[in-house]
Amino acid sequence: MKSKLLILTALIVALGAGHALAERGHGPRSGAADAMSAEGMSPERLLHRMERVLDLDDAQHEALLNIVKAAEPEFEALGDEARAQAKAMHDLDVSADDYAVQLQNLASRAGELASKSVLLRGRVRAEINAELTAAQVAQLTAAFEARRGHRHERRSRREPDAG
Repeated sequence: MKSKLLILTALIVALGAGHALAERGHGPRSGAADAMSAEGMSPERLLHRMERVLDLDDAQHEALLNIVKAAEPEFEALGDEARAQAKAMHDLDVSADDYAVQLQNLASRAGELASKSVLLRGRVRAEINAELTAAQVAQLTAAFEARRGHRHERRSRREPDAG
């Protein structure tokens, strides 16, 4: 069961992380953009894993493959935009006369990127869910919630005790 959750988590991260990434430690990360890139997992491989876990039929597999492939350029573009954003934040000169203006512009752009990420992730998720049975959607939702709990648990272990 644990391996099935990991497989589903990989798919969810690939389709839904949505936060873009420059380099580790510089801004938000994008599991979606990176997992769908040449360095990451291909849509076909992600769907192969999903098919094993959710017992997709051939029609579902083809439909999900088309959905993920169609969204891949959008995820990649979002990742590119976010890497540029992170680089701009990193390169920002705090001693510049217009630092506050530049910072505000970058903050506004970060909000736009976050919004695009949420909308893209939500659209792809809805398209995928429309191809699944109610039981498969429940399995996917449960895996997503389990992954969210796992991330929270890991984060809690890294944070020092407040007492």
